[in-house]
Amino acid sequence: MGRRARGREIRNLLQKIRTYLPEVSLRSSFIVGFPGETENQFKTLLNFVEEIQFDHLGAFKYSSEEERLPPDFLIPSQKV
Repeated sequence: MGRRARGREIRNLLQKIRTYLPEVSLRSSFIVGFPGETENQFKTLLNFVEEIQFDHLGAFKYSSEEERLPPDFLIPSQKV
């Protein structure tokens, strides 16, 4: 999933931002349903989102690149 920061670090940072900039508007986007993502990991993310109360939030279901391409999409071959 590539998340490098820990929840505690992010919470602390967001708390500092809101303390110093009380009018700030927080926005984030999340991709859920990664292969191997557990129900517990998903619930942890939901709890985090509820706790932080983002002003704007986007949530998207994971899909592999192959699933995203239309059936008639062709990648032209490249000459070296």
